[in-house]
Amino acid sequence: MEYQMTDSQKLKNYYSTIYESVEYNDYIMAEKRKTQQMKNASKLGNVVDFLIKMLVASIYLSIVFVFKYHYIYFPIVIFISVFFLIISVRSYRREEKSFNLLTQVFNEKQQLFNDLINRTEKPAMPEDKLNPDFIKTIIAVFDSGRADTFKEALQIHEQDCQHRELVAYQNSLIAAANAARNAADEANARAAKAKKEADYQRREAEYWRQEEWYRRNR
Repeated sequence: MEYQMTDSQKLKNYYSTIYESVEYNDYIMAEKRKTQQMKNASKLGNVVDFLIKMLVASIYLSIVFVFKYHYIYFPIVIFISVFFLIISVRSYRREEKSFNLLTQVFNEKQQLFNDLINRTEKPAMPEDKLNPDFIKTIIAVFDSGRADTFKEALQIHEQDCQHRELVAYQNSLIAAANAARNAADEANARAAKAKKEADYQRREAEYWRQEEWYRRNR
């Protein structure tokens, strides 16, 4: 009799085959390196743009200072700007070349990973759900013993999500009620303090009014 894997076993087998594979790890690492290199190239590109603007500004200022103020040595800033611009452009081209190479490597690793996915039998789940985080969530549902099939596991996952949303909503209502109560308590405390201060001022005024009356009628 042929052995039939359970849905839980099928999902675990799919996860280990795909997301614990060399192809997936290589794909993720290539993506990270490409992304980091893109950031480096982008930063250098911004530096080059800034230095071009500085060069244009230095040319304009050199014209003004030479012809208006006769500062004949001021154009040296043009050569300084050109020097730094050349260095930055060379660095940018190196980073851009590295980015292109890493992009090529990434495309190759991505293709190998896609080939692995295409030749691996997929579980009876929506394809957009076959990502590592969601699969681990469904595996946890299976391991809890609350489901035996993909359909049951997906239903329970949906119920869990709805329950978490409900709990979060209830917690937000409780937090709002607590905040309102605290605000009311603070308002009452301020009102009591203001009343106490007003009563004190009233008694003080009455005291000095009586003092003044006694002084005048002695």
